[in-house]
Amino acid sequence: MGIPTNLGERPVPRRSTPCLRGPRLWLSLLALLAAAGPAAPAERFPMPPVAEVERGAYRARDLQTGRALWEEEWLLSRETQAGRTILHLQENGKGIRESLVATVWTERMRLDLWGLHPALTASREVRDADGRLVHRGQREFDFTLGSGRQVSEDVQRGDTRVRAVSLTAQAIPTELLPALLRLLPAARDQEMQFDLVTGEGRLVGMHARVVGRERVTVPAGTFDSFKVQLQPTGFFEFLATLHSKLYMWLTVAAPHVWVKYQGPDGPGLQPVVRELVRFDTPRATAARPLAVPMRTLTEGLAASVAPVAGPDGSWSALPETLGYLFVLTALVFVIGVEYGAFWFPALRVRESQGKDDEG
Repeated sequence: MGIPTNLGERPVPRRSTPCLRGPRLWLSLLALLAAAGPAAPAERFPMPPVAEVERGAYRARDLQTGRALWEEEWLLSRETQAGRTILHLQENGKGIRESLVATVWTERMRLDLWGLHPALTASREVRDADGRLVHRGQREFDFTLGSGRQVSEDVQRGDTRVRAVSLTAQAIPTELLPALLRLLPAARDQEMQFDLVTGEGRLVGMHARVVGRERVTVPAGTFDSFKVQLQPTGFFEFLATLHSKLYMWLTVAAPHVWVKYQGPDGPGLQPVVRELVRFDTPRATAARPLAVPMRTLTEGLAASVAPVAGPDGSWSALPETLGYLFVLTALVFVIGVEYGAFWFPALRVRESQGKDDEG
């Protein structure tokens, strides 16, 4: 499909346009190249809402044929070190993605982006169906210096390539895009700009905005969702996405988890659809009574009886744990009376005197 030329305007007589020559031609080309640069925002984006542990899985298929391509699982964990938040991301995938044959890959990433010296480190391994290592990669980004490097090694060919990467304040890897977009519903005019670091180490300016709400059904369920349009801001990136627009659907219910993606992906910009299969945020289970301090016990019980918000915005009914709480309260009261009588004999004397008086 080519670029549409008839947009419904009235016919206009053609006018001869002088050819651009000399300096005017070069100035036009330079302006065109400048449009392909990153968005380069001035300030770094805030920390997106992320639970202590999140895990999930999605599947990808060809947008045009519907053929299954690959599936991937991820585990995202959050910790605090020296007062700053650090994210750890691990992805395990298999299928046809980076080559014409099925492969298995594992990626580990450490995101220390919200401290005085933001940095990112990542490693990736790709193996064939027989378990042989075929590709290995590493990324090291230093946002304080505004630079980084990306190492790609073809193990079978013995070929290693090192690429320097220029970074802006709000540059993010593609793996962090779903988490970053959680900030979008609360952003001004529900739109934001950032720079996406692709798997090839290129920096692409991106503009994201909410364009509507839709009811989306994926293997994980049906969700009331925000529809987000992702628009590359560079000229060459715009040309690459003329035939396939980029969209992402996020749940209306906080924390606005992504449930579907549609657009180009990977080498050759193959249009795909990614759909959420499952998403989970495990909660800590309350310990047994008398095994933990009473403050921790009561906090755990309060969390266990609280209603839970579903991805579609609905709330669950109070669980049966509420009944157990009443039973536990009565049990504590009885035990307290018995122990009080044991440790304070005066209570027993008064109790016996009361019985004698009644007699």
